[in-house]
Amino acid sequence: MKYGTLAIVLAGVMVAGCVPTQKSYQTTTTVSPAGQQQYTVGWTIQSTGDDGKDILTTPTVTVSAGTEGEIKVCDENEENGVFCTALVNKTATGLEAVTTVTVKENRKTVLNTLQKTAVNQ
Repeated sequence: MKYGTLAIVLAGVMVAGCVPTQKSYQTTTTVSPAGQQQYTVGWTIQSTGDDGKDILTTPTVTVSAGTEGEIKVCDENEENGVFCTALVNKTATGLEAVTTVTVKENRKTVLNTLQKTAVNQ
C-alpha cells in the first residue's frame, strides 16, 4: 500500500510540473527632451514565461508638449499587439509624462498600465 500512495503522489507532482506558468509583463518608459517643447518617449515591453524573458517591442514616439502621441505595433485589425500613448504636460512642479501600455494577445487585453513620470529638463 505504501508504494501505491507514493506512485499517486509522484504522478501528482509530475502533472503539476507540466502546468505552464502564467506570463508576466514588465514595461520601462524613458522620456527625454527632443527640441523646443518636444519630447521623445520610449518604451521597452518584455514578457516573462517558461522560456525566459522576451522583448516584445521597443517603440518610440516624439510628442509636442500638451499633445498626445500614440504608437501601435500590431496586426492590421488591431486585435493583437502593443499599443502605447504618451502625453507630456506642464505641472506646478515641472513637466510630467503620462504614458499607457496595452498588450493584446488572442484578442484579449493581457496588460493595461498607466504610468506618470517626472521629465528632466
